[in-house]
Amino acid sequence: MQNIEELGKIVSKSNALFMIDCVTSIAGTEILFDDWNIDFSYAGSQKCLASPPGLSPCAMSEKAYQYIKNRKTKPSSWYLDLTLVNDYWNKEHIPQYTVAVSSIYALYESLRLLEEEGIENRWTRHKVNAEKLRKGLSEIELNLPISTEDRLDQLTVVTKPDHIDDVEFRNKLIYDYNIEIGRGLGDFAGKVSRIGLMGESCKSEYVDLILDVFSKEI
Repeated sequence: MQNIEELGKIVSKSNALFMIDCVTSIAGTEILFDDWNIDFSYAGSQKCLASPPGLSPCAMSEKAYQYIKNRKTKPSSWYLDLTLVNDYWNKEHIPQYTVAVSSIYALYESLRLLEEEGIENRWTRHKVNAEKLRKGLSEIELNLPISTEDRLDQLTVVTKPDHIDDVEFRNKLIYDYNIEIGRGLGDFAGKVSRIGLMGESCKSEYVDLILDVFSKEI
């Protein structure tokens, strides 16, 4: 969890552009694009939006768009040229490439469900279930290495006990309980597990199941 609002204030006083990655946080944590002086943000359709993977919703400020539009060096990738993307969405409606229509319909349905639930209610759901998960893991004496100030509700990091084999444990969860958790990455490989509570998988009954399985198997 980053202090985006404060960082945005600092960056807004310079000529720099402020970009954030909100792939995991979009629709699960409060993000106020305009109020926090964000110039560009990108997300993913597959996490808290609970849509199939394959789309990357993004937003840009007018400042960011003018920078992109007037850049001296053209993008090396035609596919990722945001000026061409913008040409599709403006009044001229010039197509750049064909997006899978099924993905668009799926995202539309995900956004409809989000509107039905209410964005604030979804933020709260992620917070409440994350707190329940962290409390339960602490009660079975598992270490949560991320500080309370930095924790993201959608992703809970747990230190792996020394007597547990990382790969064997995660495979057992998948094959015996149909539960998939993430492995540690980089320097944390084999040392921690990452439990995701995102979108439709962020439910109280799923937290109960995880805690029950962990208490039995660890």
